[in-house]
Amino acid sequence: QVDESGFVEFEFETSFSDAEGTYVLTAFQGDEAAITLVGLGELPVAQLVAKMDKLNYKAGDVANIALDGPASSTITLLIINPSDQEKITDTIVLGPDGKGSYQLDLTGYASGVYTTVAKRASSVTEHQFSVGLLTGSGDIDISTTKIEYEPGDSILILGVTAKGDVLITLTLLDPDENKIKEKEIFATKYEGEGKISESGFRIPTDAVPGDWKIKATSGPNFDFAEFDVVPDTEVAGMIITIESIDTLPTIGQIVNIRVIGATQSVQFDIKSSLGDIVGHLELLATSAGEVKTPWPVPTGTPPGTYTIIVTDPFYNATATFELE
Repeated sequence: QVDESGFVEFEFETSFSDAEGTYVLTAFQGDEAAITLVGLGELPVAQLVAKMDKLNYKAGDVANIALDGPASSTITLLIINPSDQEKITDTIVLGPDGKGSYQLDLTGYASGVYTTVAKRASSVTEHQFSVGLLTGSGDIDISTTKIEYEPGDSILILGVTAKGDVLITLTLLDPDENKIKEKEIFATKYEGEGKISESGFRIPTDAVPGDWKIKATSGPNFDFAEFDVVPDTEVAGMIITIESIDTLPTIGQIVNIRVIGATQSVQFDIKSSLGDIVGHLELLATSAGEVKTPWPVPTGTPPGTYTIIVTDPFYNATATFELE
């Protein structure tokens, strides 16, 4: 949301598993569009880019196509219909800053999947969009290409549906069923059924180990693909975090603790700033290396800074928190 200052800020955390190269940032607001090229590990390389403001349109909508390329260059734009035939061909001259846009009137477009093709000399870029697609795919069957992932890994989702050319919503869910990411795609028609192939999801770098899911939904139809997220094998040792400090009417304060990367039996010592031990726990880590537990603060524990020291047979870690 944009406030009265007109300023917005968006952060995207990269990981060591991300490929170096040129990445494309695209922003749309109404009829306005902006494209910026960003280099990861190297300077960005100028290239021809064409992006659309939506995935699926209604017949009669006006689609906004944002373009980016060499300054003042002439771009040939083609729209390919679902039968792989050219529906329109037009030219656009980009501005001195290499930016441009094109308003595509979809009046009279039949339902189906179309392709935008932008050309300049030997450079070609394509972008698919759909017109008039609905939900209701019939039976859905999805899977991931791996059953085990580490934080930062990308996910390839494959699947089939009973019908093609329908809208599918994919949702990434963590072990607590929290929605991490959601994306709308379409299942393309192929030999009487729909095909799903999507690589735009990845495991967050701070992901909690455990059982994760991808949910595919289309109207009343849905399916799940389940997989495990395990601690990053490149990071030795444990990580402890304080998820929250809650106050319950009948119990008092509860400190919610989470540990990842643990092995076997895990011991917790909670110490005051004076070094006094005010709490002790001993728990077993799950097969994914996780321990998640609440610690009820003993009645009469004074406010102040406290430290949790967690130890397993190989590593130890600490975290501090404040009691008010």
